[in-house]
Amino acid sequence: ITLTDLSGNVLGRDIQHLALGYAYGDGRDKSCQYMKAAVSNLLGGLAIDGYMAISMSALPIINDGVGGVTVTVKEQGMERVDYGQTVTLKGRQAEKYIRCRDTGQAQSALGRAERQKSYIEGLLQAAKIKSGKDDSFMSGLLKETEPYMVTDMTKDRYLDMALAFLGGNQDFGESDMMTLPGKAVETPIYDEYHPDKSQIRPIILDMFYREETADTDIGK
Repeated sequence: ITLTDLSGNVLGRDIQHLALGYAYGDGRDKSCQYMKAAVSNLLGGLAIDGYMAISMSALPIINDGVGGVTVTVKEQGMERVDYGQTVTLKGRQAEKYIRCRDTGQAQSALGRAERQKSYIEGLLQAAKIKSGKDDSFMSGLLKETEPYMVTDMTKDRYLDMALAFLGGNQDFGESDMMTLPGKAVETPIYDEYHPDKSQIRPIILDMFYREETADTDIGK
């Protein structure tokens, strides 16, 4: 990630927690640019076409805008956070659900990441249902979210992307969200997750590239 001093002057790069790439910026476009560069570097230089960051303050708006998000609690101990086995999250419950983790348990952030996948799946399912009943739903929700958003994409672009997904037949579930292969490592200060770069390149080639077919007909 890119490191800066308190005045924002770039000091260089270092290997640290990936999310800190955002923290060294200005909380807006500069942070997004640093994050974009860090993720691109992690993925072997893969070009990233655009970025969007949304404040956590917008989560209750998005969550309740789709009518609440239904999730199934799979972790032991999560019942202590006011949940049963299946619940429809409302308002601030959503933030509590996706952020909560037991800091006394090693690598609990990995379990939280899996929980976040289940939330994303429930959110998208609810959004599809809502969109099917109201054609203006997505444009209205994005308009409410704009004050909390930082992006280098035009409004037409991200709205078209959202509508194309919601209007399509493609399902999107936890199996479509990938955790890069790697190794969980515990240090005296932090839990860390070290991605295995030797396994990342084949994944990138499979997901984003297609093998060029050679034309054997010389006459063409």
